[in-house]
Amino acid sequence: MLSVNFVNLMQVSLFTLSVLGIVLLFQEKRLLCTNLLFLLVALSSAFNLLEELNITRSIHLVTPVFILGLGPAVYLAIRSVLGETIDSRHLLHFVPMFIALPFTGAPQWIILIGTFSRCMYGVATLKKLYNLRERLAAWRSDAEDLSFNALFWWTLVMSTFSVLDLVRLNFQMALGYSLNVLGQGISTLIAIAFFAVLLKQLVQNKSSIISLIDGYQQNHSAHNTGESTLELTSDAKQSDEYLAIYGHLVKQIVEEQWFTKQGLTLHQLSELTGLQSRDISRAINIHAQTNFNEFINQHRVNYVIERIVENTCTPLLSIAMDAGFGSKTTFNNMFRQIIGKTPTAFKRAQKFRKAESVTAV
Repeated sequence: MLSVNFVNLMQVSLFTLSVLGIVLLFQEKRLLCTNLLFLLVALSSAFNLLEELNITRSIHLVTPVFILGLGPAVYLAIRSVLGETIDSRHLLHFVPMFIALPFTGAPQWIILIGTFSRCMYGVATLKKLYNLRERLAAWRSDAEDLSFNALFWWTLVMSTFSVLDLVRLNFQMALGYSLNVLGQGISTLIAIAFFAVLLKQLVQNKSSIISLIDGYQQNHSAHNTGESTLELTSDAKQSDEYLAIYGHLVKQIVEEQWFTKQGLTLHQLSELTGLQSRDISRAINIHAQTNFNEFINQHRVNYVIERIVENTCTPLLSIAMDAGFGSKTTFNNMFRQIIGKTPTAFKRAQKFRKAESVTAV
C-alpha cells in the first residue's frame, strides 16, 4: 500500500507548476534555457515522488544526480533571461550529472559533490543578477524597471534554503525521519515559491524580456565593434572629440525632448541623433561622469522641476509620466538621488516659497 505524506503532495504541485511553465513558454525559442530548467525540475519532482513511494527505487536510484543538474540549469536560465547568448557549448555544464548517473548506489558522495556544485552555481547566479543593474544602466533609461529585484531576492532565498537542505541531506542519517521530512517539506515549498515567481516574471514580462535579450545582444555587438578603435585613440584626443559629440547630444536631447520617451535605449537614441551608440556612451561617460541611465533621468528630473516651478498644482505622477518615467517608484528614487529630497518635499517647498512671495507683495 502506498504511503503519501504532505511532501509528496507538494512534489506533485512542483511537478504541475513546472509542466505549466513548459507549456506557457514552449514556443519562445529565446527562452529555451528556462524550458530546460522547468523540464529538469519536473523530472526531479517526478523521480522524487516515484522513489519515495517505492515505485522505482528498487530499479535504480536517480534523484541524487539532479543535485548536480539544477545548479547549472538555474544559472543558465537566469543568464538567458538577462539577455546573454546560450549555445550548445553550455551543455557541458550538465556532464557531471550524467557521469554521476551510474554511481547513485553511493548517494552520499554525489550529494556531497553536489553541495559544492550548487553553492558555486548559486554564487555565480546571484552575481549575474547583482551586476544586472549596472549593465542595464549603460544602455537603458528604464534600468530600474527591468532589474528583476523580486527575482534576485527569491534566488537568494532559494539558494540559502538549498544550502541548508543540502546540509540536511549530508546528515540525514543522524537527523531522523521527522526532521528529514520537515526539512524536505520546507525546501520544496521554497522551490514552489521561487519557480512560481520566475514563471510569473517570464509570462507577464515576456515582451520586455525578449526586448532585453535583443537589445543586450545588439548593444554588446556594437560595443565590441568599437572597442579596438577606442583603444588606439589617446585620452586627450578622445576628450576633445567626445566633447563635441556631447555638446551636440545635449542640445538635441533638450530641444527635441527625446528623454520623455519611456524606455528610451541607447540604440534608439543613436537612431534619433545619427550618432553611433558607442560614441554616445563614451561621450556621456567622459563628460557627464555618469552612465546612460542616469544621464537621461537627470534630464527627466530637470523637466519635472521646471514643471513644478511653473505650476505647483499639477499632480506629480502626471508630470513624472510626461517626463518619461515608467513608474512612480523609479521617479521617486531618481528624484531623491539627484535632488536630495523627495518630489513631494520639493513641491511643498515650492508652494511655501510662492506663498511667501505673495504675502511679501
